[in-house]
Amino acid sequence: MIYISPVSRIYDRRDIVLCSIFFLCYLLLGLVIYSDFGIPWDEPIQRITGGVSVKYIGQILAPKLLTGKIVGFPELSSWMDRDYGVAFEAPLVILEHWFSIHDERDVYLFRHLATFLFSYVGALAFFGIVRKWFGDYRLALVATLMFILSPRMFAESFYNSKDIVFMAGFTVAIFTMMSLVERPGFRQTLTHAFATAFTIDLRVTGILILATTLVVITVKLVKGEYRIWHFFRVTGGYTALVATFVIAMFPFLWTSPLENFITTCKNMLNFRWDGHVLYLGKVILATALPWHYLTTWISVTTPPLYLVLAMTGIMIALWQLARRRLALWGSDTEMYNLTFMALLVVPVIGISAIATVLYDGWRHMYFLYTPLMLLATLGLKTIIYWVRDRRILSALVAGIVACTLLINAHWIWSAHPLQNVYFNFLVGGDWKSKFSVDYWGLSNRDALDYILANDDSSVISIRADSATPLDRSLMIFPTDARERIVVRGSDSITKYVFTNYRQVKNRNDTQYLIDHELFHQKTVAGEIIYSIYKRRDAVLIDKITRTTREYTPDEFSALSLNYVGKSQQQGKWVVSIEVSNSSDLNFSALSSIGKPIRIAWRFVDEQGKPLTRWDDARKDLRKDIDPMQSMVIKLRPDPEKMSLKAGWLEVSLVQDGAYWAHDIGIAPLRIPLNE
Repeated sequence: MIYISPVSRIYDRRDIVLCSIFFLCYLLLGLVIYSDFGIPWDEPIQRITGGVSVKYIGQILAPKLLTGKIVGFPELSSWMDRDYGVAFEAPLVILEHWFSIHDERDVYLFRHLATFLFSYVGALAFFGIVRKWFGDYRLALVATLMFILSPRMFAESFYNSKDIVFMAGFTVAIFTMMSLVERPGFRQTLTHAFATAFTIDLRVTGILILATTLVVITVKLVKGEYRIWHFFRVTGGYTALVATFVIAMFPFLWTSPLENFITTCKNMLNFRWDGHVLYLGKVILATALPWHYLTTWISVTTPPLYLVLAMTGIMIALWQLARRRLALWGSDTEMYNLTFMALLVVPVIGISAIATVLYDGWRHMYFLYTPLMLLATLGLKTIIYWVRDRRILSALVAGIVACTLLINAHWIWSAHPLQNVYFNFLVGGDWKSKFSVDYWGLSNRDALDYILANDDSSVISIRADSATPLDRSLMIFPTDARERIVVRGSDSITKYVFTNYRQVKNRNDTQYLIDHELFHQKTVAGEIIYSIYKRRDAVLIDKITRTTREYTPDEFSALSLNYVGKSQQQGKWVVSIEVSNSSDLNFSALSSIGKPIRIAWRFVDEQGKPLTRWDDARKDLRKDIDPMQSMVIKLRPDPEKMSLKAGWLEVSLVQDGAYWAHDIGIAPLRIPLNE
């Protein structure tokens, strides 16, 4: 029989002091390094999603308080991601407004600090779970250190306000669930109901907590551990409170709670993304993932010892299930063994069976890391129990755990702040040819930092030759640095070319060496994460300057538009427009006063009625327009509108914040859609 009996659950002074020192050190570390990380792909969109709900709440409850940037957020009814939970994002926008945080850099630094602090609460909850489960603060500290010292999770706890925040909320909800099932009372019911609802309003997958809680309480009723009236009081109150809190914290549900919640669940199961991912060296559709996609990603991005311990924990839980049969468990400790196994195994089997859309690794399923690490803790506790009377084996187990933690800590230190690219030895070498390594684009900041430190040019042009958000990465930089870096499109001839190898057809860098030379390359654990190439012939680089003044209408009238042609590329229309300058004045591609010249377009029907607005689509000039010169700009209008059989695509010029070309007598260029 393998039975792990709990020890005293009463905290003593040594317990409190040691735990306080541990968590204080972790907190101080986070406060020191939270500003070192870049901005991932989705973070700006996540912020807008929160702002959309804040604006909606303000429109209903306090319209007069809608001021500043909140007014500029889109309407909830038209926002594509309105079915995303905003329990974390909306409060961040409110606090951002409350504390008058306006500068982009300050906004994202604040968000990263808040994300870390919430992740920190998740780590506290994880400690509390293990402490309550086994009653041993030493094991709880070791388990929490293992939980923290996982390179990918460590990095993402500073910027991933979606997946890691959900994981933290999921962990807190497990902790409150333990309190409820052990000592069901009004306070425990209220606390757990709020934690459950908050988790659901982070991501609807949090409904697993609701289901798990009800199943555990129902089994305890069947086993005679609850009276029937007590059962209905707890489950009824808990369910009603969860429903109330979920609706209250999710504005999208306010107009039609049940219908919109069902819509949210359906959208989660069939997520609206049909892109491609690199998996085991092959490019595959995210809508057609193999059954082993999730388990493979977990296996190659989790420290190996954790996997071994988790498998041991699963074996213990299965052995217990086989031994107890219909009785399931004989103590609360055994109850948690099965509960945590179910929270890991059931979602993994479910996701593998229904082949739901996943992309960017397994980040959508990061919440599974909590039950995985709890099972690893069970495995560690069991092994300690097995070798407790064997001094050499006990020392060996302690040494292996200590070495693993030291190796992980060293990896985190040496890779900082790119711990998000961690792979273990199971993946082998040449990571970038097998998986998307830096799918978040976190290395962009490191690359831009290097360029700024080693190039003193006033304006530095760069383009990305891979799918990565270089322009969004600039938001974390101070204003003067943002002014120096100019991110251009793929049709521009820039001073630098950057690649992090995500979604590129050719990962052979020799393609760049024809016109460029290697400027800088970042490696982590001997693997190339990104490369920067510098163009050899500076004469060929597109001229890009910043004007320090506004162009007058007379000067602006020297610009004209000509239609070059249109074509289809990968099912999307590309319209080529020539912008000509008939004067001896240089028109700058950028503006230091926020009034650049841009090209804009809209659609009108055959009667001339606008189908879209001028403000809906704009594009920067690719480069300066020298005197008596011209350049071609490629537009990518809405393919659905381009397929209309009648009407026109109208193209015009605008000097942002000043005037439109068609308002000063320059007629828009009109292109028939049925051409």
